[in-house]
Amino acid sequence: DEGPVGTYYKACMDLDYVNKQGAKPLKPWLDVIDGITDKESLVRAVATFNKNNIDNLFSWYVGRDPSDDKTRALFLTQSSVTLPDKTYYTEDSDEMEGHRAKLKERIGHLFGLIGREKAEEEAGLVLGLETAIAKALDDRVVSRGDHGTVVTWDKVRETTPDWMWREWLPEPGG
Repeated sequence: DEGPVGTYYKACMDLDYVNKQGAKPLKPWLDVIDGITDKESLVRAVATFNKNNIDNLFSWYVGRDPSDDKTRALFLTQSSVTLPDKTYYTEDSDEMEGHRAKLKERIGHLFGLIGREKAEEEAGLVLGLETAIAKALDDRVVSRGDHGTVVTWDKVRETTPDWMWREWLPEPGG
């Protein structure tokens, strides 16, 4: 019942414990999301999630520089969205509209389980946000081809002028 094995068991196997906990373990993360009111608080939230390895708008890691194996480099990668591919959000077909409707329904259900008062409305907002993100994503082939592309911070800031990189950067490692 104690130590890492006990914690793992309680977190994954003991359904009575899990059901008793409800959304309590998610509260700190939901508070971060609810605290987003402007661009600066969004940057802080993304940095907090990145620092805790929670996938969000983009991911980062430090790895071997592809052009110099003695050098470590910071890698930034686009993250994904819930549905498998951007076409699930952008393609206008009955099949894809069905996938989007099921996703919205599932998000609304999950929001209801954690006690959100406007679960359905917020599910629509999440789907709208994911759709906007999906439209901006590179497709998988382009994304794979860009892996290891070296750019300067000036180029990163030029490419994404609305993102507050200086405010974000200290957070993941600090």
